[in-house]
Amino acid sequence: MQKRRDVPTLMDVARRAGVSPSTASFIVREREPQFSQYAAETVKRVQLAAKELGYRPNVMAVSLGRRQSPFFGVSFQFIKDVKSDPMNVRPMLMWEIFRGITLAGQAHGRYPVLLTSPDAESYTRDPGAIDHVIRSGLCGMIVSVDPALWGAYVSRWEDAGIPCISIFDRGVAGGSRWFVDLDNRRVGSLAWEYLHGRGHSKVLCVWDHRGAAGVVDRIRGFREAQRAGGYRPMCLRLARRDPETQEDVQHDEALLIETIRSTGATAIFATSGGVSMDVLATMSRKGLRVPEDCSVIGIDPLFTYAEYVDLAARMTEIICPGHELGRAAANLLARRVDGQVSEPTGVLVQPEIIERESVAVIQ
Repeated sequence: MQKRRDVPTLMDVARRAGVSPSTASFIVREREPQFSQYAAETVKRVQLAAKELGYRPNVMAVSLGRRQSPFFGVSFQFIKDVKSDPMNVRPMLMWEIFRGITLAGQAHGRYPVLLTSPDAESYTRDPGAIDHVIRSGLCGMIVSVDPALWGAYVSRWEDAGIPCISIFDRGVAGGSRWFVDLDNRRVGSLAWEYLHGRGHSKVLCVWDHRGAAGVVDRIRGFREAQRAGGYRPMCLRLARRDPETQEDVQHDEALLIETIRSTGATAIFATSGGVSMDVLATMSRKGLRVPEDCSVIGIDPLFTYAEYVDLAARMTEIICPGHELGRAAANLLARRVDGQVSEPTGVLVQPEIIERESVAVIQ
């Protein structure tokens, strides 16, 4: 462990760089307006001296120089206890997003404060608790909450001058939301390109009543890509409801199998995690092999059907790269806080394919 007297000081940096202590202080803390007035060679010399000595300025001292807090808040409504809510697999993705936020934030000299993951009840029960933390001096917020909570609470922080970045929710068309989201239209077109590139021309696009805005964009992107290639889109909407009945399940299973057979579909694009598992489970129960009888490409399967986990683990899927999405959110917040962008901006992160064993190649 380094002894206190061996820790390099600002005076050590000034001596090595051949500048006054005040000059060294302004440069290592990037304090304006003085910092921008120094010659590039002087700045480089001081920064090199600090690096060689291993000098690190105090985080709070730097923030005072910049007149900005070095801390920003992160609040995810969707991190829940998997034991109490086994259908919710978002915690894995959200922690990946948080890791990306953390690394990108540190690169900008800012550090995340993870606030208690709120739900609608906790916001309503004690709306002032999280407000108190935010008013304590955070330079901004990155949040992932449902639209109702954004409208009721988060928009209030924006009105108070706290820059907020939304994850997964773009707000209403033409609104003033700053957001980062998965490019869901590209998810759809990527699914078609991947399957068509492996010889599939009869591909069935399947979705259900849980068709959120992202799913709608995936369907749109898929249809557009099919039409652009001169193919007629084949789509199937499952009919089950919440809460579903056994009759709903049986109806959808029969509908899916009949549609596969009547259309001659050789592959399925399952547009969500729930639909991915429904398709795999139905095909297994009805004796259709994946990919021998029909290929499947899906989205983030929900590992809630214990008997079908092996099928899901072998499924080729299109994923949201959480780390990249987190980096994009932190970078956008830094640009807002630093005044580099003034108009509401959205950033779309490109999806990625994890190739496994559920898609056959047709010669």
